[in-house]
Amino acid sequence: MALVAKLAWRFLTEKDSIWVQILKAKYLKDENFWTYQPNGNVSASWKSIVESRIHLAKGCCWIVGNGKSINIWKDPWIPSILGFKISEDMQADHPNITWVNDLFNNYEKTWNKNLIFNMFSPFEAQRIIDIIIPAEEEEDNLIWTLTPHGNFTPKSFHLLMHSQQASHSAPILDDFPWKKFWKIKDVSPRVHTFIWRILHNGIGVNDNSSKFVEGVINECAHCHNGEESVAHLLLHCSVAQAVLFASPLNLRVRTTDSIPSVIARWIKDHDGERKFCLGACLFWSIWKSRNKVVFEKSDFAVDNMVEAAMKNFHNFFRPTRDGEDPSTLPSPNRTLGLICWSPPPTNCIKINVDGATCHLSSAAAAVARDSEGSFLGCGSDILNQSIPIVVEAHAIFIGIQLALKINSSACIIEGDASMVIDILKGEEVNTPWRIKNIMSKIKSVASTIPTVEFSYVNRKANGAAHALAKHSVSFSISDWWSADAPPSCISNILYSEKPQAV
Repeated sequence: MALVAKLAWRFLTEKDSIWVQILKAKYLKDENFWTYQPNGNVSASWKSIVESRIHLAKGCCWIVGNGKSINIWKDPWIPSILGFKISEDMQADHPNITWVNDLFNNYEKTWNKNLIFNMFSPFEAQRIIDIIIPAEEEEDNLIWTLTPHGNFTPKSFHLLMHSQQASHSAPILDDFPWKKFWKIKDVSPRVHTFIWRILHNGIGVNDNSSKFVEGVINECAHCHNGEESVAHLLLHCSVAQAVLFASPLNLRVRTTDSIPSVIARWIKDHDGERKFCLGACLFWSIWKSRNKVVFEKSDFAVDNMVEAAMKNFHNFFRPTRDGEDPSTLPSPNRTLGLICWSPPPTNCIKINVDGATCHLSSAAAAVARDSEGSFLGCGSDILNQSIPIVVEAHAIFIGIQLALKINSSACIIEGDASMVIDILKGEEVNTPWRIKNIMSKIKSVASTIPTVEFSYVNRKANGAAHALAKHSVSFSISDWWSADAPPSCISNILYSEKPQAV
């Protein structure tokens, strides 16, 4: 099946290949691949390719470029909507609007918001205008959402097929370190048992319940943007990823990660017992939050989930070394960097950027100061999603916009998202598909500033930007502040970090 799926993927992406053009001319003609219905007189190979659509549809999505080749009604193109496709209910009312670029303003690469909100439901309209259109002329690009960089791999397809299996038998865990698992004692027995259950797919997520109870909607209770399997709820859901990243584990979940592989990695680490205990408490906190959403219709916040997990962790974990702080965990790729804010060189400004998440929204913020530590201005923006890397990239874009607002000719954009910073510095070649368009926009706008430097800084030295982002997401604030009126939420930080005259 994976080989057929790879062939189908090549058919979709290698549009200039002769074999693709022949198949299109013979079978598709002017029809859309996703809605085409084959007749009985087709080859076995073509039939297999068409039959693979049901599985490919789980991971295929268009990234908007010039919008000329994406059919609004038939193609998957909205990453933040379940299934990536728009409802076709309104198509009959708009027969002359077919392609995504029909939703652009004339002669501009911006969304026609009035048209979009008149055509679609408020939910769909907001998800559309949240898509960033690249600043430069780019073709639309079909990507595979189940890998970080959008490229189809047989391994990712195998994982997809495995996650869709209806079997409720326990997964194969032959290589799992069970002896070490059961020797760990510094965790709540209830949480320990819960981890054993998730390793055996034994909790009542919607994906499991829907196979036994008719009418159960198989949708994630937290993000409403995926089928609620154990792996999705605890690892791949945007809310879970925000919790894991915001915790002391500072974990970035990879698309290919599974529950057993992540837990085994924690246990086998040199500091395995502590990482496992904290990770287990985070999983438990996410599960408890999900149940409150489902059964009590409660709201949730990422900070509250992390706080609950840390409380549970501290109640049971006993440090093995005198003086050890159990709330501090080693952060990969973050051992270098400043531990306190430092001013920029003379005639240069420094703009610190950061993001914060809450429920299904987030805030990106930027704070500018000069070489004397004097406040020059700041800004924040609210986003309708909570995927950490997207929020961090948007924070850098806010920083660039702030530099333009204060007419800076030389600035340092400083943040604690190492991957995003490395991409902008050219040290990371592959750009994740989720931030491809906004990174293009950042580079385009940054090119209008004479001197721009992107720099990574330790989270502890990024307090002002973090405080502003956290305050903004808590109160849904999108605004700009001038030099003479800093927001009260960062006033104390600005004062404490300002260099004292000798």
